Amino acid sequence: MKYKYIKISAWLFFLASPFAASAQEFGVELNGGWQGLKYTLPNSQVRLQPGGSLGVNYTFPLATKWGLLTGISGSYYSTKVTLREGAVFSSYQVDTEGSAFQYNVSTIGYKENQRFWAVGIPVMLQYHTDGEKTQWYIDAGTRIIFPFNVTIKTKSAQITTTGYYPDFNVEVHDLPQHGFGSVNNWQSATKTSLKPTATLSAATGLSFRLSPVLRLYTGIYVDYGLTNMRKGGHNQPLVSYESTNVNAIKTFSVLSTGYASNPKLTGFGIQVRLTFGKRKSKDADTEADKPQAVTTDVPASEPKKTTQEEVKRAETTEQQVETRQNQPTSTTSTSQKTITNKEKQVVEEPMEFDKLGQTEIPESMKSHLDSVAAILLAHPELRVSIVGHTCDLGTEEVNLRVGKKRATLVANYLAQKGVGRNRMDVDSAGESQPLVPNTSDQNRRKNRRVEIEIESPETK
Repeated sequence: MKYKYIKISAWLFFLASPFAASAQEFGVELNGGWQGLKYTLPNSQVRLQPGGSLGVNYTFPLATKWGLLTGISGSYYSTKVTLREGAVFSSYQVDTEGSAFQYNVSTIGYKENQRFWAVGIPVMLQYHTDGEKTQWYIDAGTRIIFPFNVTIKTKSAQITTTGYYPDFNVEVHDLPQHGFGSVNNWQSATKTSLKPTATLSAATGLSFRLSPVLRLYTGIYVDYGLTNMRKGGHNQPLVSYESTNVNAIKTFSVLSTGYASNPKLTGFGIQVRLTFGKRKSKDADTEADKPQAVTTDVPASEPKKTTQEEVKRAETTEQQVETRQNQPTSTTSTSQKTITNKEKQVVEEPMEFDKLGQTEIPESMKSHLDSVAAILLAHPELRVSIVGHTCDLGTEEVNLRVGKKRATLVANYLAQKGVGRNRMDVDSAGESQPLVPNTSDQNRRKNRRVEIEIESPETK
């Protein structure tokens, strides 16, 4: 997505470049107001904080009252989040023993500041009224925003973490050595990333002529983001789960949880722009457009001479010679049979792991793996890729580890049946490649799987 916005921005600059020679206004712009990320979050208050931008821009005249404004700016955005007392954030985690549990985080006096900088490229259509000294103007269009240096700072009077194990119907409290308990006067900071976005933008106000080449614009502006700026998954807990010491917990931000809904960039405030240059007047345009009379002195007695140039066109016929080898290829007998489609389907059928966090091969899967091993032994020329997958419960790091362990178990089982370990590539995709949406327990069971893929086989 980031490269898509870069291509669009470059295209817009190239589109405007033919007009650069006739650009009539160069400006320096300063915006100030409230701008940041706006979204809904249960049991909280999300407020925009003071921010602003500074940039340079050009206005290219399109008609008497119309112009195209573009340029570049640097902006600062800030958002403050306050959680109500007793707010609970829940997520699913896996402990060091591989047991899944519901990780609950409750807070007292929780405050979070989200701050970032961004580079913006405006593309605005400008309309202004007639007026030698004072004009009314309106700008409307879009800004393409590239965020960077996103920092999250949090503090809370108290953070309390508990764990509920549904398999045992037990909720664990006050075990700080296992990551459950309370931390007072807690502070933490982290960095994260946001996706580029485009905004619907508008500005309006009055402009005043200060001199024949100097004009001051004053007004208000508003920006409204069109896309969700959250980057990556949103299944992280509010704070990290530290299995050995609850005092070591770190912030993940409310943006990383599944509770923050559709964060978009929002901004509004006051705009001041100082421009240098002078628009063409109607009279100047008219005089420039008038055709100039051209006179030539030709003696009346001199006959008009005409010259003719002989244009010879040599027609060349390009013949494309296509060398095609249509001779039938000879077949040689080999000692290895080509794998059939039916055998390929057996090998590449996904194998489900029913239980959350399960890292042992189910008994029901072993007969299928025996069939896979027999096929691979019958075709020693084949290599396979074995990839482990998980559902979306748990952190990304844990899911990658669980997926790798499942894939390794399958590879070891096939190796015990005689398949060479050097014929198998083992990897993990974690939760990143679900077969079906993780919207139910049944779908999550389908996503907890291992897939075997034959690398470039020939089938018949």
